[in-house]
Amino acid sequence: MKSGSLLLLLTALTGGLLLSGCNDKGNEKVTMRFVNMDKVLQETGFAAQQASHLQAVRESLMAGEAKASESYAGMDEEKRQKASLADRQLLAVQWQAEKQAAHQRVTGMVKQASDSWMKEHGVSAIMPLSSAVAVSPEADVTEAIVASLKGKTVSFGTVPEITLKQDEKSKS
Repeated sequence: MKSGSLLLLLTALTGGLLLSGCNDKGNEKVTMRFVNMDKVLQETGFAAQQASHLQAVRESLMAGEAKASESYAGMDEEKRQKASLADRQLLAVQWQAEKQAAHQRVTGMVKQASDSWMKEHGVSAIMPLSSAVAVSPEADVTEAIVASLKGKTVSFGTVPEITLKQDEKSKS
């Protein structure tokens, strides 16, 4: 009887110790802050930089489309339509890729600044304000992120240049 009671007591103590340690993360408090992405993009000028870059990309793609249209001159109507459709589809894919790349560069700059602020201030996470239902004014770090990004420019890389296959052949 004593060994059975002792075994039961030992099992209960072991279980209690295991359960009490499962959620023990010390006194670490999870802190979260929020940032208004739209406001950051507007006030840092990143939205305008992105729009300017995408306008240059659009102009380059439209110039490429015009150049391609000129090359259809000697084709019959069916070939001209097929070539035109294929070129438009290719340019549409390029346009989507350029928009996505520009967006990633801009959000990458904001993420980098947010990561630095988060580490400097011992915060667990910074989330977009748009994903919150309610936020206290103290939890909004938008102004701090804007201040850290003021005057910076986003590097979008070069604007794509459209060349035709016959242009490439004549250069080689």
